[in-house]
Amino acid sequence: MKSSLPTKLSSSVLLGLVIVLSMSSCDFLNGLLPSAETSNIEGYAFTNRKERDKWGIVDANGRVIVEDEWKEMPSAPKEGMVFVQNKKGEYEFFTVKEKPKKIGNEFKSVLPFCDGLAAVVEPNKTISFINKTGEIEFKLDKGIVAVRSFSEGLAPYMNKDGEWGFINRSGKEEVKAKWTDVGNFSSGLAMVKTYDKVSGTSSIAFIDIKGNEVFALKDKYNQAGSFYEGRCMVLDDDEWGFIDVKGDEVIKCKWTTVTQFRDGLAAYQDEGEWGIIDQDGESVLRAKYKTDLAASFIFPRSKDIFFEIDGDEIEAFNFKGDKLFSVDGTQILPFCNDFTVVNDDGDFYFLKANGEAASDQEFTYVDLNGVSIFSDQYLNSKSVVSDFFDVGLMVSGLKVKPAITLGYTVAQIMESHGIEDTDLPQSKWGGATSLSKNLDLGDGQNASVEYVFFTDVTTPERKNVTTTNYWGKPVTKLDFTGEFITEKNAKVRYVQWKLNPTGKGNGKEKMIAEAILGELKAAYPTVKIEADESNTDSGGSFKSVDKDGNSENESVIIIRLGYAAGSTVEFFVLLPDETAEIGF
Repeated sequence: MKSSLPTKLSSSVLLGLVIVLSMSSCDFLNGLLPSAETSNIEGYAFTNRKERDKWGIVDANGRVIVEDEWKEMPSAPKEGMVFVQNKKGEYEFFTVKEKPKKIGNEFKSVLPFCDGLAAVVEPNKTISFINKTGEIEFKLDKGIVAVRSFSEGLAPYMNKDGEWGFINRSGKEEVKAKWTDVGNFSSGLAMVKTYDKVSGTSSIAFIDIKGNEVFALKDKYNQAGSFYEGRCMVLDDDEWGFIDVKGDEVIKCKWTTVTQFRDGLAAYQDEGEWGIIDQDGESVLRAKYKTDLAASFIFPRSKDIFFEIDGDEIEAFNFKGDKLFSVDGTQILPFCNDFTVVNDDGDFYFLKANGEAASDQEFTYVDLNGVSIFSDQYLNSKSVVSDFFDVGLMVSGLKVKPAITLGYTVAQIMESHGIEDTDLPQSKWGGATSLSKNLDLGDGQNASVEYVFFTDVTTPERKNVTTTNYWGKPVTKLDFTGEFITEKNAKVRYVQWKLNPTGKGNGKEKMIAEAILGELKAAYPTVKIEADESNTDSGGSFKSVDKDGNSENESVIIIRLGYAAGSTVEFFVLLPDETAEIGF
C-alpha cells in the first residue's frame, strides 16, 4: 500500500513496547505492574529531516502542531507538555503549541505530567513537583530518595533506608514507609512486598489508602500485579492467573504471559501463541496468533482491533478473529484514537480503522516508542531519584579529631586516632614513612587520610644469612627475616587526604573541593589560599601563598587542594614547625 522505512525494532513485536509492557514469568519489572488512570495518546514526536536534527510534534490525528523546533527528540506530549534533553544533558519542559514556551528550570531528571503535576529533580537538590507554569508546588524532604507518579491521590516514595511508603498531593507522608517495594493504588488497593532477610523470601499483601492490610497473598504466589477492573494477575511458580479483590483465585494460573484487563478482556500467551479471555477466564479468541497482542491492552483502545505482523505485512483482525484488512508495514500501534500510525519500511503515515490512509502526508520518522509514557506501567514504575548530596556531612567526616601538631609521634597518632599495629605499613622492599586510615564519611562515601613522617615508620628487618651458590661455595647476604621494625617516635610532617566520590557524590568533585576550601580557610584564617587560573568544571586546584605570593615557603603552613571531575579530590596540610596545629 505504501513504500516503507526499516525500523531497528523487531517486526515480531507489536509497537516495540510489549517487551516491557506485558507480563511474563521472566520479565516482571521487579514483580510490579502498577496502575493509574491512563489517558489516550495525545501525539508523537516526529521529524521530516533525514539527519533527524530538527524535531516537532504531530497530534494523534496526524495534524502537525510543532515543526522543526528542537534539536533533540522530545517526549510524546502528555497533558499538553513535552520534555526535551538539552546539550548539557538536562531536561526542559515546553508547552505544545505552534510556538512552544519553556516552563520552569532545567532538570537532571523528570517524570511526565500527571494530573497537573510533574516530579522533577534539579542538580544537587531534592525532588520537587512543579505545575504547568513551572512553579514549584512542593519540595520533598531530603530523606526521600525516590518517588513515582501519583495514582488515586497517592504516590509511592522510598526513604534513605530503602523502604517504600506513600505521600499525598501536598508532599506529606500519608502511609509510613516500611516495605521493600510497593505498587500504585488502583481500586483503593496497593500491593506491598516485604523481604525477610533471615529466610531470604518475600511476602506480598494488599493495603488500603490508610496503610491497613486488607489481605495477604497466599504463599504459593511468587509475584503479583495491581488491580484492573477487579482482577489482579498473580504468578504461581511459572504460570499466570488472576485473583479478585478478596484475594481468591478466580482465573486459574496456567499461562506463560498475561496482560491486565481492559474493557472486560485480557490477552494471554499459551505455548508461544496469543489469544484473548474474558473476566471469567473463558476464551474469547483462542491462542493461535504469533504476534504479541499485549499492546492492545496496555492503552485504552478505541477499536477492538489487533494486528498480526508477518514480515513486511500487517493484518488487522477484530476480537472475533475475523480479518478486516491488510497493509504493508513492519510496525504499528493499536487504535487508541480514531487513527493509528504505521511504519511502512521507512514511511510513517496515519491509518484509519477501515485500512485506508488518513491522508497523503508521510513522515520521515515518528517516534512510536515514545507513547509508552501513556501506559500505566511507565507512569507508575518509572521513578525519579533525589540528587541531594550532603557535602557538609562528607566534609565533617574528614576532619582530624583530635587535632594534631607537628610534634606528634607515631605512637600518639595511633592511640588518639584509632590506628592498630595491624594497620602499620609493611613492605619487605623498604621503609615506609606514612600511616594510612580509611574514613567512613556516611551516605556511602569513603576516603583515606595519610599521616606522613620525617623518618620511616616501619622498616623491614634484615639479617646476614649464609647460603650456597651455584658452584657450592658459601655466600653471605642480607635477607628479610619476615619481621618489621617500628619507629613509634617518628614525628609527623604533614597530613594528606584522598576522596573518590561515588554514587550521588560522583560528578560533584568541584562542589566538594569548594566546601573543603571553605573549611580550610576557617581552620587557618591567617593563611591565604587562592585558586589556580587553570580551574575549570572538569578539574582545578587551590594553593596557599605567603605575603610575597610564594607558594613554596616551608616556613609557613602550606596547603594544596585539587580535584578532577568524575574522579578524585585530594588535599594536604604541611606544617612549618611544632607549634602549628592541624585543626582541620
